[in-house]
Amino acid sequence: MNNYYSKITMRIWVLLPLLLLTSYLAKASQAEPNILDLSSQAQIADVEDNDYSFSHFLKIQDELPFRALTGSNEDLGFTNHHYWLKFTISNPTDRYKDYYFETARPLTDIVDLYLVDKNGKIEKRVSGDQIPFDERDFADHKSIFHLELPPNAELQAYLHLASDGEVISIPLKLYDTESFIQNASTEQVFYGLFYGMLIFASIFYLFFFISLKERTFMYYGLYVLFIGLLQFSLDGFLFQYLLPSGGWVNSRAVISLALIANFFLIKYAEHFLELKSNLKVVSKIFNVIIALQALTLVGLSISPLALQLSYPMANALGLISILLILGAVFALSGKNVKVDPFFSLGITFFVAGFVVFILNNFGILPTNFITTNSTKFGTGLEVIFLSISMINRIRNLRREKEEIQNTALQHLQDMNDLKSYFMSNMSHELRTPLNAIMGVSDFMIRESTDKKVIENFEVVKYASVGLLSCVNDILDFNKIEKGELKLSREDFAPVDVANDIIKSIVSQAKNKGLNFEYNIDEKAPDIAIGDSERLTQILNNVLNNAIKFTSKGSVRFDMDYIPLDKENGQLKFTITDTGVGIDKVKQKAVFRSFTQVESDDKRNYGGLGLGLSLVKELVDLHQGTIEIESEPNQGTQCTIFLPYQVKAALKSSISLSDCPYDLKNARVLVVEDNPINQMIIKKLLSCWSNTIVEVVNDGKQALEILKSSNFDIILMDLQMPVMDGYEATTNIRNGVVGNDLKTIPIIAVTADTMESTKSRVMDIGMNDYLSKPINQDALYRKITQQLEQSKLSAKLKIA
Repeated sequence: MNNYYSKITMRIWVLLPLLLLTSYLAKASQAEPNILDLSSQAQIADVEDNDYSFSHFLKIQDELPFRALTGSNEDLGFTNHHYWLKFTISNPTDRYKDYYFETARPLTDIVDLYLVDKNGKIEKRVSGDQIPFDERDFADHKSIFHLELPPNAELQAYLHLASDGEVISIPLKLYDTESFIQNASTEQVFYGLFYGMLIFASIFYLFFFISLKERTFMYYGLYVLFIGLLQFSLDGFLFQYLLPSGGWVNSRAVISLALIANFFLIKYAEHFLELKSNLKVVSKIFNVIIALQALTLVGLSISPLALQLSYPMANALGLISILLILGAVFALSGKNVKVDPFFSLGITFFVAGFVVFILNNFGILPTNFITTNSTKFGTGLEVIFLSISMINRIRNLRREKEEIQNTALQHLQDMNDLKSYFMSNMSHELRTPLNAIMGVSDFMIRESTDKKVIENFEVVKYASVGLLSCVNDILDFNKIEKGELKLSREDFAPVDVANDIIKSIVSQAKNKGLNFEYNIDEKAPDIAIGDSERLTQILNNVLNNAIKFTSKGSVRFDMDYIPLDKENGQLKFTITDTGVGIDKVKQKAVFRSFTQVESDDKRNYGGLGLGLSLVKELVDLHQGTIEIESEPNQGTQCTIFLPYQVKAALKSSISLSDCPYDLKNARVLVVEDNPINQMIIKKLLSCWSNTIVEVVNDGKQALEILKSSNFDIILMDLQMPVMDGYEATTNIRNGVVGNDLKTIPIIAVTADTMESTKSRVMDIGMNDYLSKPINQDALYRKITQQLEQSKLSAKLKIA
């Protein structure tokens, strides 16, 4: 079992960083026509230690040594000087426009923007991390200002920047609303993948430390944790979510985390490479570095000068440490001491990323996309290869210490509950950004008239669907192991399900140059009662396998209906391809977890090896059958029989394909804390006819607005600050907002797909459940069903 999870883990560590790197490089190379760079017209003046007021600055600005910026993202290096910039911001259109102005790094202490109109009126906006977060002009981890410009307006802008010795860089980017949302959604999935990977690695290896009592795992897990916290702080999230009041701790968080992370890296390398016995000199040098780091940490509380000097000191010590580790690897190789090659490769990527980052901090390398994100790329690739090296170490420890390994296996079994908690959170953290990226992609595909833009967003959408499928497979595998996977019983249209699947498969086949043919039986029932989501999962896995293992020729999909009686029948699905085929001896093995036809198929075709295993489990849950007929190099035919209770569609039933989305003046309250998800669902609902939408940030705000306004239905997120969806629903059902609203329909809309969560939301009185990413047809169907039931209940009460 541990081997199974190790294989899953390795593939996640490979998939997520590569998707992270690909998406961000694509973003960097993509043209940004709606993002204006103001650097070319801006001027900057270094006023050294002078902290001028704005009124004083205006009086002496002609005397200051202003100069033009040297580039689009000029780097001023480590500095505690004050800088003033001046430039103009204009709206050349005949209508009001919203802009979002991005500048400075998230860690910059003072970021004050002054806007002066043609009448001399001055408006001050503030950001930076030395003020409470809620006082910022715009609630974002970056230094962002929201500007509303009247038609044909031109403002003179002055920007005041200062830091306590940290590096200051000066991007001056002006986004319109669409480009800002697109950029934010792209970054959200990037950050979700990056931090999710670090959290997964940290928890995973800390669990192994608990089981094996091997300090290498502890140091590595803590190193990944603190390097993640360091990145979290550098990106401004630590200030936003953990230290929103700013102050002394926040101003020293980055340098402290950098020193602590470097300490755990040194201790991890010492134990992994056994330097105390193999290279005593390097071990002694590391002790000197640790002592210098301790002195630097102590100095942070002594004087501002010590804080200023600590930034270059920490960067220098970090650079020396990673170069020493790399040197130790080469030295050990020269002494014929075997070093895991994945460890060497991971350290090499780490060195490359941080060397670029540190040299950029010292101003030796220019600031651009690669240098700005070099630590994330280096850290991501490092975690992949170091994690693989740690898996090799686990294998060696098991061979050398059989008794300890048996104890570790027992401990791993005891951690099943913790693993389930982690799987739930992983689902939430991955599905939340995927909801945003897929929602924005759908809007752009539907609304854009630019063919190239549509093609690009279709690529993004299909990549996101692929990642979502991978996440679902992992979560379902965990549910099957625990016996928690259950089928729902809801009305659905089999033909609509088949058509939706065909739409996504057609594009994949076209991209591989394959012919895709399909046929749907005209006798297929209007309505079947069962789990449409699991049917989609079955067909998607089989069809994706057919596409994956077919390099030329065609793939065919047939859906036939076999009636058994008036109320029951079988749906027969036949998927035929001209792919590599399967030897008869190996056909039984394809339904095992982590199995593909040949040992090197995972390298040639990719995938977790879970697809057909899950298909077999799901078919068995349906009490159906699956058969495979195949010959090597001749292709494969997969036939699936699934029994369903069927019925004809009622005349009053709503057909989503023929009828527009119309809620007939229903008032919908959306309770959601994530700004991007708020934007997605609000834009989705605003496209529906006769629909009134109100959005609040948490359960407490929902209770307040329900006391003063009338609503017909509530869409409730579950994990929110202040008051979560569970507590808010309990209060509503207990009559806290009034007896009239105790029965208002509430639909849970969440990224948590665990069965325990579904049971809990129903137990506390919610009416239905919908998982993110949001499917528009499913959302409309659930809302209309609940509204109809609510109206019927109201009529019965009156009668």
